[in-house]
Amino acid sequence: MSPNYYLAADGGGSKVQAILYDEDFNIIRTGKMTGTNVLFKPVEDVRTEMDNMVDDLLKGIPKLVSVDFCLVGSDGYFQDALTRRMEVDAFHRYSEPRMGLAAAFCESGVLALSGTGSDAFVVKDGKSLATVGGWGPLFGDEGSGYDIGLRSIKAAIYAHEGRRPPTLMTDMIMEKFGLDNLWHIIFHMNNNPNARHEIASVAVITAQAAAMGDKVALDVYRHAAHEMALQVIAVIRRVGDVWDGPVVTMGGAWKGSPVMLNAFADEVKATYPAAEIIRPVYDPVVGCIVIRALGEGLTMPEIRERLQGKFDPYLCR
Repeated sequence: MSPNYYLAADGGGSKVQAILYDEDFNIIRTGKMTGTNVLFKPVEDVRTEMDNMVDDLLKGIPKLVSVDFCLVGSDGYFQDALTRRMEVDAFHRYSEPRMGLAAAFCESGVLALSGTGSDAFVVKDGKSLATVGGWGPLFGDEGSGYDIGLRSIKAAIYAHEGRRPPTLMTDMIMEKFGLDNLWHIIFHMNNNPNARHEIASVAVITAQAAAMGDKVALDVYRHAAHEMALQVIAVIRRVGDVWDGPVVTMGGAWKGSPVMLNAFADEVKATYPAAEIIRPVYDPVVGCIVIRALGEGLTMPEIRERLQGKFDPYLCR
């Protein structure tokens, strides 16, 4: 008798992670691709990458019992790519806040999401009660990886022109994009379909400069922390004036510098002293696995024990 196979997938503005695993929570195969949001990436590019990822993931697999996923902007293409190749018993689409909290083994709490974009949510028993942010790069994304990258590029421009203090990021950004003149970054980004992703990728430079003690880079992170704290405080106020539960900080931007997390925690706890600021245990994709297991009757402690040691590549570091 062949084992039962399951697929979990998570994707947003920058990347997709997918995990094929069996009924005993053993990872069979993993997949990845760049972002899925068709607002910022050509549809055909998304479809081509998704087809390639699915082909690699499902070699030799007869069918899938359950596909559990959260893909921003292209979930229909994902389901189509799978059903064209094999039988799938069930699809389950989860929201970002529910999945993010599940990756921290929580069913209720506040999720402070700072990935390529940003927003904040209040979730109770797996259901979203309130949302703040999520307005995208033109009108929002404050405190996100995109915002950190954009502010870092602007800081480099200001330093280059003598409007603000010098920063290590100026030369680092020029090297990253192969520029001999910072002015040429205009031509690199204009009419570039991947500009949002490339700007967000500058946050890696911000992290490097911050680790070297660059004051400008550290200030960029403090500003991001403040913006995320404002979103969290606002979303909590939408549901009440008291908060004593978890505030989970999910997304790659939080990994850049401890200055961001510490400044954020200080500001949130100044308003809500009983709030518990925590990081997820695993990357968000594992949250899909946790939710599926809950639906099959396992408890959070049981799931945590079953995953331990098997999903270490997805530990949130």
